[in-house]
Amino acid sequence: MAKISLQTIPGGVPVYLGSQLLGESSRNGTAKTFETKPGAHLLRIPKQNVAGTRYEGLTRKVFLDAGNTLSIGVITLTPIRSLSVNITGPGVIVRINGDPYVLKGKPVVLNLAEGKVDVEARASNGKTLKRTIDLRGDNFALNASLE
Repeated sequence: MAKISLQTIPGGVPVYLGSQLLGESSRNGTAKTFETKPGAHLLRIPKQNVAGTRYEGLTRKVFLDAGNTLSIGVITLTPIRSLSVNITGPGVIVRINGDPYVLKGKPVVLNLAEGKVDVEARASNGKTLKRTIDLRGDNFALNASLE
């Protein structure tokens, strides 16, 4: 048998190798060891809701040697935050991290990984708006007018 050792933040999330559920990660801040077959496997932790916070999933290819323990270490899952953007004006096109969105009288709401987000808006009257938002720790709403 081979072993894989890991710790997740947050704890208590399901850990899969391929489609096989190994069990839940430890909740007490220590690594947990799982036994499985040796060979190449796909380590998966699906998207989670833990204590009211949504987290991104993780997929990583691992190779387990027979009789050995592969220590992955600490896996920190990234929280998902909500960004609401409502920018009014004539012919406004908004780019969020480079992706274009056309606002038709209602805000665009995106679920993004925690971190920095670039917002750029341009109206047909030539007015522009550029903001870098740090989605760390909370959801965010951006309301502006380019009229």
